[in-house]
Order: sequence, then structure tokens, then C-alpha cells
Amino acid sequence: MGRKHDGVVKPFDQNPGAYKEVSWNVFKEFPRGFRDRERWCYAKPLEASTAPITAETNVATFTEDQKKKYKYYVWAFEDAGALGNNVGGQGLAYNQKVGKPVFVFGYPSGSHPDGNYAYTGITQKWSYGKTFKAQALAIKAEELIGVKSSFTGAGSAGSAWLMTYKNSRRLGYLNGVTSKVSDTDGNNRIDVSVSPYFDGELYGVYKAVANKWSGSIAVPYEVPSGWKRPIFWD
Repeated sequence: MGRKHDGVVKPFDQNPGAYKEVSWNVFKEFPRGFRDRERWCYAKPLEASTAPITAETNVATFTEDQKKKYKYYVWAFEDAGALGNNVGGQGLAYNQKVGKPVFVFGYPSGSHPDGNYAYTGITQKWSYGKTFKAQALAIKAEELIGVKSSFTGAGSAGSAWLMTYKNSRRLGYLNGVTSKVSDTDGNNRIDVSVSPYFDGELYGVYKAVANKWSGSIAVPYEVPSGWKRPIFWD
């Protein structure tokens, strides 16, 4: 297994790419804690007498003359292309007859209502069963389906429900996503997972976005429309 970390590593340590020169406007959009050569961006003074920019520097007060005293660099990730082209993906099934069997895959980690921790959340688990019509008063939904499963809620929310799954190829058709779990017989043990029913409306949403380019995650950093910078970034 690879070493565990919090998802943030030195750019030149584990992530493919290289530093790229950018404008002041791109550089200033990075959090102040990232303004260091050991992180994701840095500013190189053009003269030895110019003070370096660090996490403590208040760049928001820089004048136009101050901005011109540096060259600005950010780490540009190597763009590997579309995620699905690299790791693969499942098919999509919709308007399916309720009662068909599905595999549910997840990493449950929470306890049952009785306090028992049946799962660690470290290894992937699966359950198998036929779907049925379900109701959950706590969820605002027109149509729900359920499947018998002992997965606890923590760690398994969003678990994939796959129809006609073949273990030899590890492929199937996504036909549900766990949105809630329930103890239906009152014995303080979770026994049912619940998902929205995948209908033609879901397929319409899928088709509307399936072929839209989501953009590259490689920098330069781009500010989404309507996005507001958190105050602590400056």
C-alpha cells in the first residue's frame, strides 16, 4: 500500500508536472499558505534587494510597481486527459423494472444503532439483493427503491448499486446510489439501503452533461463564475 497522507503533497515530490510562469492575477488567487517554493506557487524577486513573498506577505496591498518586482510561478500539473479514459467507468441503467438484483459496493465504517461496529471502512465490502419500492419520510423524493443490506451509513453513503455486474471484468450498470440506510425491523441493526429510482429524468440530466468538457484541473488557477474568495486566503 502507498503511504497515507491528507491529499496535499509537495508538487515536485509525488505529482507529475512542472513550475510554469504566470501573471500576477493568477498568482494572487492562490491561498497565502501556498505562496512558498515548497508548496504550489512562489514569487521570484527580480532584484536581490527585493523582499521575498511568503505566507505572511499581504499581497492584497501591493501597488502596481510592487507587482512588477517579481516573476510568478505556479505548479502546472501534467494533464492526463479524461478521468474515465484513465480509470474506466461503469455503464448507466435507468427505467429498470423494480425487483431486479443489484450488487452494492461500499466502505461502511459507522456503527449499527446498537453500537456494534461490524465494518472498519478500510476494505471494500459488497451486498447483493433484489430492489423493492421504498419509502423514507426524512427524504424529499418522489420515487425510492431499497435493497437488503447491512451496510451502516457512515462510509457507505453514495455506494454504487450495479446491475448485471461481472466480477471477471468488474463492470456493470449503475442503477442506484445509497442515500440513506435504515433499520426496518427495529432490532437496532441496519438492514436496508435506499436509493433514488433512476428514471428518464435522470438520463436527461446525464445526457446534458456527458459530453461537456469540465475543464482541466491543471493550473493556472481559474476562478469559477460567482465564486468568492475566503477571507483567510489573504
